[in-house]
Amino acid sequence: MSLTPNTGRRRWWRAPLATFVPAAALLLFLPGALGAQLGAGVARANRLEPTSNSMAAVSEFNAGLLDLNNVQTVRAANHLRRSVDADPSLGIARVLLATVATDLNVTARDAEFARGIADAAKASAPEFLLASALRARFKNDFIGAQSLLQAAERMLPNDPSIAYISALNVGALPGSSYAATIEPLRKLTTSFPDFAPAFNQLAYNRWRSGDHAGALETVKMYVNQAPNEPNAHDSFGEILMLSGRFDEAVIELNKALDLDNALIVPAQRIACLRVIEGKGDLARTALNAVLPRAATPGVRISLLNQIAATFMLDGNAKLAMAQIETSIAEAQKANMVMSVSSGHATLAIIDALIGDGKSVGNHLSMVGDGVTAIDKAYYSGLAMALTKQNAAARSAVETLMHETMGKSTLANARLAPIINGLVLINEGKANDAIIEMNRTDLVTPLTRAVLALAHAKAGNLGLARSLRDEILGDRGLALTNGGLVTARVLVKRIT
Repeated sequence: MSLTPNTGRRRWWRAPLATFVPAAALLLFLPGALGAQLGAGVARANRLEPTSNSMAAVSEFNAGLLDLNNVQTVRAANHLRRSVDADPSLGIARVLLATVATDLNVTARDAEFARGIADAAKASAPEFLLASALRARFKNDFIGAQSLLQAAERMLPNDPSIAYISALNVGALPGSSYAATIEPLRKLTTSFPDFAPAFNQLAYNRWRSGDHAGALETVKMYVNQAPNEPNAHDSFGEILMLSGRFDEAVIELNKALDLDNALIVPAQRIACLRVIEGKGDLARTALNAVLPRAATPGVRISLLNQIAATFMLDGNAKLAMAQIETSIAEAQKANMVMSVSSGHATLAIIDALIGDGKSVGNHLSMVGDGVTAIDKAYYSGLAMALTKQNAAARSAVETLMHETMGKSTLANARLAPIINGLVLINEGKANDAIIEMNRTDLVTPLTRAVLALAHAKAGNLGLARSLRDEILGDRGLALTNGGLVTARVLVKRIT
């Protein structure tokens, strides 16, 4: 599993929208003793040593950091909670926990960051710098984080975790990308050949750069370095899956599940693989097998929704909708308002796509306030366009544009064109729809799916089939991605 934001998977530095002091400024305001250490260019030869009288706290912190580097966020959070319980003043552990804890609201998380950094400032300069950098990353201040990380690296040149976080941060800098991390990660694997997580991220980034053979070679090194680490087999399985080597991928993904019976992600990958093979029944078998492992209501609801997606891709609207109704009922019991609203929106889209379309309006009326006004307008517009209720779809686009007035957002860059393109196709204006879609960046599968439909209606069957095959052949399928699932359903109409 990759840490990179481009994958759409876990980002343990994800930030809420909040105001904060740029992290680079912290270098100007280091507490006296720490500032003196940094100014003197202190560079210890050892790795980060958390300041604590509790051996248990230090041990749990180290275990948590290792799990986090291996993208095991739930396990990491458990270790870090035990670390903080053993020593409440271990600031670096508290800050790291604040980056991964899922049960904190914005106010509580900011309070944990503030307390952790204050405690780290009383410990050592490297702890203070790393704690401040982690908070900066979480709040998307990647430039400030880089200054802090570089300072920490100078003080602890033999610490692979700091070098790893710094390398990942390079790819998040403005104007940068995952490709910029390849050389720092390659250097890291040379300097610290026993630091397994670096091989994981390097493998993914080599794959994205087009070096598929190199990616496979690198991920095998990750497995060799960490044969008992579930994420190593999960990553190997995913890259094998992307390579089209499905049978080998399933073997590796099952190894990950065998090593940690609390894992969900490898089973989700197996389900996606089976869907690509056209074996929806086997996809549901994989998801149902891990359903009892769901650690939270949110995880269980996500799995139920993914099972619904497999029915949807099989063309079985009735069973897909029944599954979503079960998901909504469980979300209501757990008081998960957003999941309830999203569930009703999903019912509207499924009914519009592969149902009879008669209940779309009823489903939309039950979406409620659990989603944003932008999302509500988009769901409404998409459902109306799919059922050829063009006036209502255009009205939804007007609402969408009003909600995003004066803003540069994905809503007006991609979402509105999707609805407009479908309406133009409905009105027999396929060439106008092609022009509309080509104004977008065509990054998402759904924008390309609408373009494919427009080409099919315009008689450009070669272009339409090429886009169809591209979408259906995408081995990066994620059943949690509603737009991708919708795109696959739409392009199956092109013959």
